[in-house]
Amino acid sequence: PLVCVNVSPRLFATRDFVARVEAAVAGSSLPPGRLVLEMTEGAAVEDAASTFATMRRLKALGVRLAIDDFGAGYSSLSHLQDLPVDVLKLDKLFVDGLRGEGRSRLVTRGILDLARALGKLVVAEGIEEPVQVERLREMGCTLGQGYLFSRPVGEEEIEARLGATAGPVPGP
Repeated sequence: PLVCVNVSPRLFATRDFVARVEAAVAGSSLPPGRLVLEMTEGAAVEDAASTFATMRRLKALGVRLAIDDFGAGYSSLSHLQDLPVDVLKLDKLFVDGLRGEGRSRLVTRGILDLARALGKLVVAEGIEEPVQVERLREMGCTLGQGYLFSRPVGEEEIEARLGATAGPVPGP
């Protein structure tokens, strides 16, 4: 299983952020490749040179990076090819548009095709209805999250679910 953590732009910009992540990974039984740090696309390109350098240092640790709410921000697509991230989390706005017909489906398909061409994994956010899952699968998107699968749960429930399906997390 992956452990996904949202990171605020303020925290990400701190001088010791990479060292803190490294210490947290070293002090846990979680392999670095199972940790996914998520940030919004706006935060990822705000100070691109500094942010990209931090991202490269995190990736050197083996940590995975994700852009949360992809497509909802105002960043340029030109940054996408340079972003050292593994995962794009397709914003709920696009998933909501899959309920009907029209342009929204074309845009969503275009984002998925672009992500695949750039070697990025895509997770669709905000899935609430089976028709959305069906249409995402038709477009080749096989990962998703949303209320259709689970409402937010507490720590004990997460541990119970992970323990029931995955067993102990192996060490590095």
